[in-house]
This record gives sequence, structure tokens and C-alpha cells, in this order.
Amino acid sequence: RTSPFNTSERSLGYTQLPVEQQLPLATTVRIRNLGTQTATGISIDGTLTLNGGQTLQSGSIVCNELLPLSDTIVQWNPGFTYTEAGLAELALSVSMANIDDQTTDNNAQLSYTMTAPGQNGHAMAIDSDVPETTVGGSEAFSTGCRFELTGSESHIHGVSLRFGGSTLPGTPIKATITDGNLNILSTSAEHIVSQADIDLSYAGGSTYLPLESILDFNSDQDILALIKFEGDTGALNVASGGTVPLGAAWLVEANGLNSSFLALAPLVRIHMSEPAVGLSEQITVASGSLTLMPNPTNAHAIVELDESLGGPWAVEVYDTRGQLKRRTGGLSEGTMRLS
Repeated sequence: RTSPFNTSERSLGYTQLPVEQQLPLATTVRIRNLGTQTATGISIDGTLTLNGGQTLQSGSIVCNELLPLSDTIVQWNPGFTYTEAGLAELALSVSMANIDDQTTDNNAQLSYTMTAPGQNGHAMAIDSDVPETTVGGSEAFSTGCRFELTGSESHIHGVSLRFGGSTLPGTPIKATITDGNLNILSTSAEHIVSQADIDLSYAGGSTYLPLESILDFNSDQDILALIKFEGDTGALNVASGGTVPLGAAWLVEANGLNSSFLALAPLVRIHMSEPAVGLSEQITVASGSLTLMPNPTNAHAIVELDESLGGPWAVEVYDTRGQLKRRTGGLSEGTMRLS
């Protein structure tokens, strides 16, 4: 419940969090008494799990009494950190000393993903990973998210984004990392949006833009990861999803001076190492071309075959240990999506 404009304390809440960027877990809980009697001896029990395995469980009395139709805010601070990547889940349940006639609303859950090199893109994100709307158009703008970096040593290698509808192939874009005052710290090379980029976004993937210089951080600092569009040609729409505090998601006008804050987070993320998402990798063969994007991948891949290759062709998918996971035949030309 800290203001998102308070840069001295991490407060945004992250859906994807690098292991090295953790702080000891602290959560704030609002408890409300919807009954007509005073609730007494209220306690909160919390369970932390990683990839479904129980990690920590604790509970204590947090409120001696709560009057009818009133609420209070308490903190549950186990001070816990995870040591590896995976799906982290926090489950909280509230109980009281007197009888509760309605127990179905006594539980709450929160989940987020711990990331690491080679796992979950080693990403840091505040979006929900579910596109709800888009931000952009044909006029120049920059959009992205604010990230609160801790004092632990971190290295930002690049920025990824997911395109929304009405983005045009041929649109030039750049990724930019700035400080909280929009002073540029690093940028990517210009990237020309391809149809394959757009198709990948529709398939649930992201396009990765590596920075021209890796950014190293050894102290607490807030940064902005922005996707910049000059507006000279084409059109850019960035997918957005996930409600965030005002001040966490930004839209910056072309002059770089006027900013507004978005209620939904653009699907713009920073990556602490090279992720398994990226740009097209062109593979040339004797009589034509095959495009596979991204390669390697951890979710989806788009395969495009030129008709000059003949065919039909079979596509085989292997994991990193060399085991065959899927085989699809009969592709002569066009595009195939593999999951």
C-alpha cells in the first residue's frame, strides 16, 4: 500500500521476478468483518509453495477483535526468499475464535513466477501476460513500465514486447532504458517489425530487443523500460494487460516531456540474461529458405517454408537433451505454429 511514486521502497508487485531481485517476502492484507457480531481472536495462516511443493507455513493472531462491518489492515511478513526459479504461490486464510457462518470468503491466493538464467526468460515483469487492450497508433510515442531494482548485482541485457492488433510490418522501433527522469541509459538497435514478429505475438510469444550495451546495477534504482516509435512510417500497438498502480506504466509523448500513466501494464519486460525469445533466425538451404522463430524457444515457435523448397516436409521438435518431443508432417509451404 506504499505510493508507487515512493522510490525508496519497492511497492509495485511483480508477476515475474528474477531470483536475485527478491526482497524478503512481505504482504499487506485487508481483513473485513461482513457480519453483525464482533469477530475475536483473528489469525492469518499463510502457505508458500514453489512448483507445488510446500515451502513454508506459519500463522499467528493478528487482531484481537474486529467490529461488525469494519475492516483493518495487517501485515504478514515471513521474511522468506526463494532459491530457485518456478511458480511461486502464496495462499492466505483467515480464521477467528468465534463461529463463522460464512467461510467461503476466508481465503486469498497470489501467484507469480520466479525467473533465472535459462528459465522463464530471466524476466522481470509487472504485466498479467494476458492482453486486454493496446496502446499506440501511428503517431510518435514511447510506452513501457517502471521497474524497481534492488541493490543486488543485476545486468539488463534487453527488453521484450508483445505486439497488439493493427501493428504494421515495416514499422521501425527501438527499446530504451531510462532512469526515473527519462535520461537515457541504454538503447537497442533499430528493429523493423516483421510479419513473423506479429504472428509470434498472436501466438503468445514476445519479440526480444537486445541492448547495444548491457546495463549493470549494484544499487537500488528505479528504471523505465520503454518501446520507442518515431512515427515517421508504419503503426505500432503494444499489447497491455494487468491492472497496476498509477505510476507503474507509462506513455510518453514524442517530445519526451509530457507523460501520462496507464491503468494497464504494457507487455514490456526487462531480461537479466539472453532469453529464449527473440528475432527471426534465417536458415538458408540449397533451393530456398526456412524461417524458425524464436530458436531456441520455451513456449511457441513459428515455422515458415518457402514454396521453392518443394516438399512435403516433416518438422521434428527436440528438447535440449536431444529427445524427440513432436513430429509434424505434410508441410509444403506457408506458416505452422508449434507449441
